[in-house]
Amino acid sequence: MAASCLGLYFIVRMRATYFLDSRFFMAIANVAFVIVLVQGLASDLSGTPFPWAPYTVLIFLTAVSVGFASFLLKSNSGVSPGLGGLAKLLSKPPAKFLVFVAIALVWMVSGLALQPWRVHQVQTFDGITYFYSYESWYLLSSLAFLLVFLLIPVATSYVQSTRIGDPTASKSVRMISLSWASFGVVALFEEVASGSLAPVEQGIAALANGLLFILIAFAVREPTILSRIMSIGGLGSGTARPLTSSKIRAGSTRSFALDSKPVDLARKSLFSTMLRMRHEEIVGKRLLLEYDPSASYERVVEKFAGEFVANLEPVAVFTSIGSPVHRVLRGQRDVKLFSFSTNTSTPSRQSETEILLPERDASLLLDAVDKLLQAHHGQEVGIAFDVFTDLVLFKGFEKAYAIISSVAEMADAQSATTLVLVNSTALEGRALNAVRGLFTAYLSYGFEGLRVVRAFGGIPARTNGTDGGSIEDGTAASGVEG
Repeated sequence: MAASCLGLYFIVRMRATYFLDSRFFMAIANVAFVIVLVQGLASDLSGTPFPWAPYTVLIFLTAVSVGFASFLLKSNSGVSPGLGGLAKLLSKPPAKFLVFVAIALVWMVSGLALQPWRVHQVQTFDGITYFYSYESWYLLSSLAFLLVFLLIPVATSYVQSTRIGDPTASKSVRMISLSWASFGVVALFEEVASGSLAPVEQGIAALANGLLFILIAFAVREPTILSRIMSIGGLGSGTARPLTSSKIRAGSTRSFALDSKPVDLARKSLFSTMLRMRHEEIVGKRLLLEYDPSASYERVVEKFAGEFVANLEPVAVFTSIGSPVHRVLRGQRDVKLFSFSTNTSTPSRQSETEILLPERDASLLLDAVDKLLQAHHGQEVGIAFDVFTDLVLFKGFEKAYAIISSVAEMADAQSATTLVLVNSTALEGRALNAVRGLFTAYLSYGFEGLRVVRAFGGIPARTNGTDGGSIEDGTAASGVEG
């Protein structure tokens, strides 16, 4: 009983995992099993036979709940936890699901109506023990019910595990499917247990079920719900999607699945031109942008994102709801937004191009970066972070520094280009210097325009006597020694 209660605890507490919309039904299955254990304990303490009719109803509830969880997982239609997911499934139920529910209902009703079981008692060392025997047709119907259970909900979830791109989620779904199959086998094992060994066999079955629930509880904690959200709408650019590696080589050709929207070739160096560079020279680099919050720094991020879009490369921006960056980029279908919000407690899809993340949840930020890079493995990804200053305010500098260091390491491993924004008025000089050490180049933006403070390789940029580059026209920025 302790094992099953622990499993229920983990399932109820899960807030941001791949299986969030199945949690309601997993919890029902677990509660039904806990009730069975309570009935068994009450029967042992009172010295009365185990009530088989309620057990039949609880088995039905458990099996149907597993069916709901399985088909909700297969639908993969977003995050609709609890009754919302139930309503969505029932609005257009799959034929297989209806067949399974009908067979389960027939099994339960026939058992309750005909009650094809007989109670027996045997003398053991602990006193009198009760067990049941069943008519042959009922055992055959239970076997048929088990086969249908294995072939429909269990097989559905197992097949789904082979189609999931996230390896962690795939492993968890496979583990859950095998656990569900084991539940059915154990339940049939309990029915055929008879004679003086029945109490021992039933005790083994109860222990096995408890361990299986714990296995499921730990499995659902592994993959996050971002795995599911990000696999629904895709993460690629709406302008073009590479069909081959995005690495550009001289004399090579590339194939793309192009939308009807043409690519503006003039925008292919929209951001890098301001640094007096080509796009290829900034790819895979770490860039720090120190900005004055009263200046229109969001235009720098817009040009950074626009350059990657024009080069047919995926780009994502991490920002906060209502920020200047969010207002400029929201609605641009070629830019993926990860927006921190106070109005959500779990990740959710706001639109085709925007995912909402709970504010202050740094673990989800790291997970989102990881999933983003996995989804675009082998491609030249651009990532802009407009949340570092917020992390410093919410988490403190040390934790924020550790988070951004982890992000930079993950990006480097995939040769991604990162642009991290920091409010220069919000940090002290020592903290700013520590952050600067993480980046190969850092820029400054204020009312005078964009300035290259340190060029790539740690070499201070040299001025040629020109003024700072204009964000409006995309001209190159001047360099000033930092």
